[in-house]
Amino acid sequence: MLEEAAGTRMYETKKEAALKTLEKKHSKVDEFEISIEELKQSAEESAFAVKSAEDGAADLKERVEELKSGRA
Repeated sequence: MLEEAAGTRMYETKKEAALKTLEKKHSKVDEFEISIEELKQSAEESAFAVKSAEDGAADLKERVEELKSGRA
């Protein structure tokens, strides 16, 4: 009742609403950060798989060339 008399109750209500909104925004940011980390990890794993496949293809190509030239 003192807040109402002082005229601060309206501001307290607005502050509480703003804090709730801010908390929701922080929660969304946290979700996005988690998603970004998961995507980074997936991209790194994919890059490793591509590199491994490229290395394997290079080895096979070299082996084919050896077989063609009769060095095997």
